[in-house]
Amino acid sequence: MKTGSVWRSIFVAGAICAAPVFPVLPAIAAGQPPDIVFVNGKVVTMDDATPAATALAVRGDTILTVGSDAEIRALAGPPTRVIDLGGKALLPGFVEAHTHLLNDAEMAGMSWEEAQELGLQSGVTTMADMYVDPDILAAMQQFERDGKLRLRTSLYLVYTTNCGVVLGDWYAAHPPTRTPGEMLRIGGVKMFADGGSCGDPAFSFQYPDSESYGDLFLSESELTKAVAAADQRGYQVAIHAYGDRAVETAQNAIAAVLDGGPNVNRHRMEHNVLVRPELVARYGQIGIVPVIFGYFPTCWEDSDQIWEHYVGAERLSWVRDNRSLLDANPGLTFAWHADFPWVGPVSAIQNLYEFVTRKQLDEDGVTVCEPPDWVMPTAVTVAEALRMMTMGSAYALFRETEVGSLSPGKYADLVVLSADPLEVDSSEIKDIDVLMTMVGGSEEYCAPGETSLCLDGSVNLTLGKLVTASSSLAASPPEQALDGNLDTSWQSGEDPVQWIEVDLGRPSVVTNIKLVTDQYPHGDTRHAIWGKGAGASDEYQLLHEFTRHTTSGQVLSFTPPEPWRAIRFVKVETTSSPSWVAWKEIEIRGRPAPKARRPAARVAPG
Repeated sequence: MKTGSVWRSIFVAGAICAAPVFPVLPAIAAGQPPDIVFVNGKVVTMDDATPAATALAVRGDTILTVGSDAEIRALAGPPTRVIDLGGKALLPGFVEAHTHLLNDAEMAGMSWEEAQELGLQSGVTTMADMYVDPDILAAMQQFERDGKLRLRTSLYLVYTTNCGVVLGDWYAAHPPTRTPGEMLRIGGVKMFADGGSCGDPAFSFQYPDSESYGDLFLSESELTKAVAAADQRGYQVAIHAYGDRAVETAQNAIAAVLDGGPNVNRHRMEHNVLVRPELVARYGQIGIVPVIFGYFPTCWEDSDQIWEHYVGAERLSWVRDNRSLLDANPGLTFAWHADFPWVGPVSAIQNLYEFVTRKQLDEDGVTVCEPPDWVMPTAVTVAEALRMMTMGSAYALFRETEVGSLSPGKYADLVVLSADPLEVDSSEIKDIDVLMTMVGGSEEYCAPGETSLCLDGSVNLTLGKLVTASSSLAASPPEQALDGNLDTSWQSGEDPVQWIEVDLGRPSVVTNIKLVTDQYPHGDTRHAIWGKGAGASDEYQLLHEFTRHTTSGQVLSFTPPEPWRAIRFVKVETTSSPSWVAWKEIEIRGRPAPKARRPAARVAPG
């Protein structure tokens, strides 16, 4: 009997090296005020240097400092936005070390844009997409070039398919990247040691009513050779190992490649679901980074006893024993994953709840399934789980100096929660809501009704940008419509149809467009707003039309119900007017898509 479909559905915390201590940036000393300050909150930093505070300051895409309300308020200047948290919790954005949010979005009935929105609503700001073949890689790179990527994403290029078919070293043409702040990076290479999503996990014992021991896709020598080749090229390897026989094979392969040396490339093992007792402490002995589940299928186990059926009552203590893994490997960095949509829910809060309580919300979102007695000893504490879901996973993605804690100098990737998970009863964690999600100082999600906590972070995107027009009078060039001065204007010197086009410089999120008319005589006019992205194949799409009676100096303003995303070029086309076409000012508000601070620095293969 093949059970791949079962294992897809039934498919976790520890100490970590202390977060680096960053100095307060020179911008504060120089008297430059922060752009945003959060005050009157419960700031959970995940930084051992300053574990808790009540306020935090952001300038640009970076955290300036954390401290008391008085300290942070003293930094604010006239342009600073002050967000009163009202006692709510501010935490680092959650880091999902292993997901299929993008590559399998279609399977979950979503586009990539919709999948990202779901992730942001769930408080996830950084993730790793763990199944990337050549086609997916090309599509994701184009998605990022078009300015549509909103989550920091690491791609893991597959050496084998999930059914064990070897694709070879095609990945070698795409070296790993480590550029701080980059939205898209090549994170490493994914290898499948055994079944689970295709075929069966590899056990050291026979399956019930079968002579099968499961599917081990690569022998120890084959896996060792593959890991060694990737390691020599500077790649991190992430090995899918579900059953105990696969766990042992993967541990042996990594140990052979490291040969007693440090795990410089931070080779990882994914899932680690069924671990024999004698294998538990080997993760720390070898230096492997384990990636473990927060989710536990309590509802299914409670009703069908799936695990007892497949592994026997005498081996139940081997199953997802997160507590033993942590206790046996002190000082080792653990990372978290939900493996959405194959296994657990995308919600970081729900995964945290199941990490700690081993209870599960049923499909109705209300019913709570209670764990069997044998499951409860596997639970971890809230503090341990939060460490894995922030700094631990950041470490697993080589991003611990960028994200994972609210430390000065790190990117302002953070979430506002309705309550502090460290303070509420564990049974109430499931009821915590994500109210706001920020990536690089840019608000990417704001919960409905939370206007007091949220801001659009918009700026005037048009100032100083390249502009062209269908025609212009010599004394009134198109630049005068973007200079912020209502005493000057662009004059086409012609009747409609006329247009003016702005290049925003890079793909941007547009939240509002405002036009100030320069028109005589007054009368009925029609103006079409067109937008397109940066892709070579992108074409202009009609975003909005103003059709009304207008007069000189009138302001035409439109805020779309949902921001226009990935827009680089905006064209304002006047198709009907009683006068020559002219504008005193064109203001396009929004925020540019995030970008890396420095040019890409690649790790050369070899």
